[in-house]
Amino acid sequence: MTVLKLHTNMRLLNPSLGEDERDELDRFRKWILAIGDGTVPAEKKGEEHEASWVTIPNDLLIHTDGCKISTLVSEVYPDFLANYKNPIFVLTCYCMPKQPNS
Repeated sequence: MTVLKLHTNMRLLNPSLGEDERDELDRFRKWILAIGDGTVPAEKKGEEHEASWVTIPNDLLIHTDGCKISTLVSEVYPDFLANYKNPIFVLTCYCMPKQPNS
């Protein structure tokens, strides 16, 4: 078995990112890595035998008093409802190129 590790976050190298956006992405990257490494404290819920729940930082949560599903869709895919029938919009905004397997 071969273990592969990612070392560079390509999104952080995007020259169009402002300093605040870059810092926010870097904080998120570190938090996600800490979860994967098991260094974020976990807690037990109810009768669980093993701690498996982590607290998501408040600034990463999507708050709503309305429909949770439509709020999530709007947050992840802004302008999607107005443009989902436009194939150019969908292709340019939501398709990520994939490197072929080598």
